[in-house]
Amino acid sequence: MSAISYMQRRRSGIYEFRRRLPSSLAGRQAPKHVRDAFPELVNAETGRFKLEVVRSLGETDVKAAKRKDHREALKFQELFDGAEHALSQGDLGKAGLSQSDLREIGQEVFAGLLAEDEGEREEGDERRHLQTPDERAQWPDLMRVDPAGRGMLKDHFMLYAG
Repeated sequence: MSAISYMQRRRSGIYEFRRRLPSSLAGRQAPKHVRDAFPELVNAETGRFKLEVVRSLGETDVKAAKRKDHREALKFQELFDGAEHALSQGDLGKAGLSQSDLREIGQEVFAGLLAEDEGEREEGDERRHLQTPDERAQWPDLMRVDPAGRGMLKDHFMLYAG
């Protein structure tokens, strides 16, 4: 069984690849992020998807042209799938954030991490709530926990301090 062929012969005798775009794309307005990502599928003047793509296979020999035709068919099917996916996702990759917005978000995240770390250093970590004092007494080699429950254990602090 042979694969679908999108090949036709020009008057000059050279074969060409010719394929219509899927109806979900053909003639539709292409958003900027899609135009930038898939320029082979978009008419640069109108900003719309082309109705069909045509590429010369540069061959007059039918067997050689058929091999190139199958490669082009695979390539353009992948482009069609990618463009349809990009359209369905919208412009998620471009949130419209400026460098100052990104810097501010980074600073807020960093401040939150520092505050969480400071709280753990002052109040202690969650390990002190895993066992009651009676349960801890079963293992005399465990490090003593401050009964007041404040502060980080020395071994834990040393690990954090590096």
